[in-house]
Amino acid sequence: MEPVYHHPPAAPALPEGALPNARSCRWSFGWDRGCRLSGCGQSPVNGAAGACSVRMAIVKDALPDAELLAIEQRAMRALDVVPTPWNPMLETRHGIGSCSFIQIGDDPAVDNEMYIDVHLGARQLASPDARLDAVIDFVAHAPTDVARLIAEIRRLHSSRLE
Repeated sequence: MEPVYHHPPAAPALPEGALPNARSCRWSFGWDRGCRLSGCGQSPVNGAAGACSVRMAIVKDALPDAELLAIEQRAMRALDVVPTPWNPMLETRHGIGSCSFIQIGDDPAVDNEMYIDVHLGARQLASPDARLDAVIDFVAHAPTDVARLIAEIRRLHSSRLE
């Protein structure tokens, strides 16, 4: 089951130079709470449905080839240590009877597992918790997502140069 993101009834126009669907507030736990990025002034009172000013500053310029290569190298170093597949085993979805984790590899009989602890101030998220499962699901899909994004950026860069 894919996560469900709640969108405002009518999205306002994005600022000039902004990328469509790059509104970071979309990734918060609801539009009513506003943007989570440090330095962003978007909130329910002053326009959470608008484009996040911090995110727009981040994605406005083209990604340099050196930066893309550095991202790819970080991913490859991590995957050398913990190869794919990474399968999310989520307590809120599967009722596995313990805490959520990421199963490493295809063989469920082998205990290759990754656990993630999330501490928010004095509180720790513990299974079953949909917020913790959202983080675990995101991390479990990161190797595939990062590889696809790198390939798409390279494709777009090469088509731009043609």
